[in-house]
Amino acid sequence: MIAVGSREGHLPAAAEQRMTEFTDLVATAVANAQNRAALEASRDELARLLTEQAALRRVATLVARGVDPAEVFSAVAEEVRRLLDADRAGIARFEHDGKSVVVLGGSGKDEDVVQWPAGTRVAIPGYAALGMVWRTGRPAQANEDTWSGVSDAGADALRELGIRSTVASPIIVEGRLWGAANAWTRREAFPSDTADRMADFTELVATAVGNAESRAELAASRARIVAAADQTGGGSSGTCTTAPSSGWSRSASSSAWRRASCRPSWVSSRRRSAGSRTSSAGWWRICARSPAASTR
Repeated sequence: MIAVGSREGHLPAAAEQRMTEFTDLVATAVANAQNRAALEASRDELARLLTEQAALRRVATLVARGVDPAEVFSAVAEEVRRLLDADRAGIARFEHDGKSVVVLGGSGKDEDVVQWPAGTRVAIPGYAALGMVWRTGRPAQANEDTWSGVSDAGADALRELGIRSTVASPIIVEGRLWGAANAWTRREAFPSDTADRMADFTELVATAVGNAESRAELAASRARIVAAADQTGGGSSGTCTTAPSSGWSRSASSSAWRRASCRPSWVSSRRRSAGSRTSSAGWWRICARSPAASTR
């Protein structure tokens, strides 16, 4: 609002109209300034989103390649630290009691005095972001006012390091809380949406962990199957052997011989010798026509 007055007499009759025109110009100038500010904010937000998407693509590429999870952990920590402009970021796995975590990867600025190599076990206070994630299973942020009045080793360490804000986002693997990505800063507190911004990265970490566990389970399963086959079949190659001697009767012994001598090989038909064109179905027909089978 604009108001004018005079001590020397009445204002001219056209004063109101002239003020209206002037206020219209002021309103236009204000609107233009607001539009410019909104445009600049939109540009900044767009640049931030593009940067985040580029970082996510780099991490997703590593996950798709099936690289060692340790490499994914380090990459995510570095990308998160850069995006949040944090002093340090890391990936940690919760211990069963939730009172400590095992460091799996981290990234800090050059001047960062904290050096926690992979495998380091670190106690986590319940009032820090990691402790809050353990209790709730949701992204969390804790600022220095949370521990300012606390007197214990954890709060003393946070104050000694000059940490003013911590954030953490859970890593959920196959429905269970597995660990968390976390970051801290010694400057002003993180924006309120910071922990939520980490969610896309923790999903990629969860995928990498799940893939690695699936590969390990598959390898273990194959090893068990091969070991069981060796124990029961004496190393049979999967081809039918000659019929047992005539002393074998048409009894369970013949069935046992058929099972042992006609056990399928774990090697696929493509990896058999070039002269063999027998498919798995054909292989079973051959076994069905074995001398032992014909005695039944």
